[in-house]
Formats: sequence, C-alpha cells, structure tokens
Amino acid sequence: MMDKKRTIIIVTGAALIFVAMAAVIIITSILIRRQSQELALLSETVKTELSDTSSAITSVKENLILLTRDTSDIRKVLRLPEISYPLLDSAEEEKTGNEEMNLVFFHSVDLLLERYTSTKNAAFFQDTLQSDGVTSFLLARDLHIDIISELSAAVSRGEERYFSILFLPEENLFSITDISGETNTAADSDGISLVLEENYPQVEDHVRIFNEKRALVSKTHQDSRIKNALREKELTLSDASPSPGRAAFQLIHDSSPVLTIGVERDSLSFFIEEASFVNYDSFMQALQETVRTLDTRTDTDRFIDEQKRILLELGKDGGFQLLLENNELSIARRFREDSDYFYLDISDKAGVRVGAFAIQKLLGEVYLTDSEDIPITALKTLGLAPAGGDEKKN
Repeated sequence: MMDKKRTIIIVTGAALIFVAMAAVIIITSILIRRQSQELALLSETVKTELSDTSSAITSVKENLILLTRDTSDIRKVLRLPEISYPLLDSAEEEKTGNEEMNLVFFHSVDLLLERYTSTKNAAFFQDTLQSDGVTSFLLARDLHIDIISELSAAVSRGEERYFSILFLPEENLFSITDISGETNTAADSDGISLVLEENYPQVEDHVRIFNEKRALVSKTHQDSRIKNALREKELTLSDASPSPGRAAFQLIHDSSPVLTIGVERDSLSFFIEEASFVNYDSFMQALQETVRTLDTRTDTDRFIDEQKRILLELGKDGGFQLLLENNELSIARRFREDSDYFYLDISDKAGVRVGAFAIQKLLGEVYLTDSEDIPITALKTLGLAPAGGDEKKN
C-alpha cells in the first residue's frame, strides 16, 4: 500500500514538472516571437530613419556646395580672399572629378574639330592661291606669293610687298589689301585674279612713288639746306631696321641714334619721329629746325649737366652760403676736371682747398672728396643726392 502511494506521488510530481517545463517553453517561445517581431519592426524603423538621414545629409551637402560656390563668387566680387571648406572637399572632388573627365572628352572632340577645320581651310587657301588664274597673273608681272601664315599671304616683287591676301573662313571670303591700305574682297580664285588685275596699275604707281621718296630721304645728308648743320652736330645718316610699314633712316651721333626720319609706305608721307609731312620741302624745313635744336648729348651727358646745374644753384643758395660763411669757407663758381671727375671746390678763407663736390664722369654720381681729391663718400649714401641722383643712367 505504501509502495502504491509512493508511485502515485512520483508520477504526479513528474507530471507537474513536465507541465511546468512545457509552460515555461511555451511562454519563452511566445516571448521570443514577440521580441523577434519587435526587433524586426525596430530594424525596419532604423533602416528607414538611416535612409532618411542619408538622403537629408546628401541634400545638405549639395545645398552647402551650392552655397559655398555662391559665397566664393560673392567674395571674389568683393575682392575678399577665398575660403576652403574641407568637409565638402570629398564630395566636391568626386563631383568635380567626374565633371573634369567629361570636359576632357568634350574638349578633345573640340580640338579635333578645330584642327580638322584649320587644316581644311589652310589647304583650301593654298589651292586657291595656286589656281591657274592667280598663277598666270603673278608670272606675267614677275610677282610671287609669300606665305605668312596658314590663312594669310603676300604678293611681292623681290622684297617689295604689293598686296596682302587673307582668307576669312567664317565669311568664306578672301580679303585683299594693297600697299596703300585699300581693301577689296573676293569669293574665289577668279575674284582674286580680278581684284589683283584691277588694282595692279595704281599699286605699281604707288610703289614707284614710294621708292622715289625713299631715295630722296636716303640722300638727305647731301642736301645743301641741311648738310652743314649735320656736320656741325656730327650727325651721319644710316638705314634703320627694316619695317614693313615704312622706310626709315636714323641720324647717328657718336654711334647712337638720335633721330628717326623716313617715308610711310601706305600714305606716302614723309615723317620726322611722330610728325608727318605731305611734301619734301615742308619735310626739309622741319628737319632743318629739328637738327638745329637737336640735343645730341647722351643720357649720361644730360644727367651730368643736370647735376652740375644743381650744384651751381646750391652755391647760390642763401642758407648754404650762410653755412659756409659761418665756417669761413667758400664754394667755387666753376668746375675743374680730371679724367674721372668734375670738381666744385670748397676752400677756406686763405683759398686752400679743403674738399669738393665731385661728379663722376662715367655714371654721373656725386661724391664728397677731400683736399687730395680722394672720395670720402657718395652723397646718395648720406641721403643727400641731388635731384635725380638716385637714378642709374647709361
């Protein structure tokens, strides 16, 4: 009987334990399922929020980039220094890198088209100039073509230019300018030949007159009206550097050009520096007066003479004279010179030289020298150089 009760108790306890364990498992499963659902919902929420945040950040960056560019433009207008924004660099660099890569390809195509068009236009221009009509015109008059650039050329005889021809691709026209500056246009090789043919006679006359006037100017130094003046000023006449727009000559003194004269190629007027003259007589009258008053000194000579003037004026200054008198000194009224300096002596009351202001002949610098003519110092080192004394002269 006791064994039966014990068995019932054990079975009942086992049943209760099983029931309790089952209940725990069921409750745990329910809790796990509920937490999984909550985690899934939370994960989806987090994903959505992260996506929204990322979109917001991207939008903010884009707006900041636009704002930065506008700010940079405003600072440029206001002449303020530019400011870099490092946080935007990576986004900007990525976008800029893509844009630059695209621009490279676009630019490459532009270059190819530009080169292709340029080559095609140059070939067309060359072919037009070598056409039968243009070639026949040139050969009949002993003229030739000088190529200046891909789209420009000159019609010349020897070194003398008669016409300039320029191709205008955008207008598909040829511009022909003669030596006088008159311009005509043509649409093709026949038109070029016609323009050259019609204008050649007056161009030939223009060239003849120009050469006659150039010859006159080249013999200016032999003209009796100015021959003696040139000799007195020790001036000689020489060709200037070649120029396509004029025939120029220079008056030379001591190996240095001091005056330019000549004839303008287009207007056929004579000129003296910037002044123009229609005929040779008015040109010669003006040249006579110009040579008579011409300063043939070099820049250094003019500078030295200015320094002399300043020092002589200093000797007449009341304040400076008072300074000398108080120290029983006097200053000379004339310069003496040796191979290197011009001296304006300062002497004591007995007439003994105590020193001098000395102007160096090579550069025109002013020095203070002692009684033995030995330089003590340059006046410019004392901050007392005469006006213009700090300028280097050649």
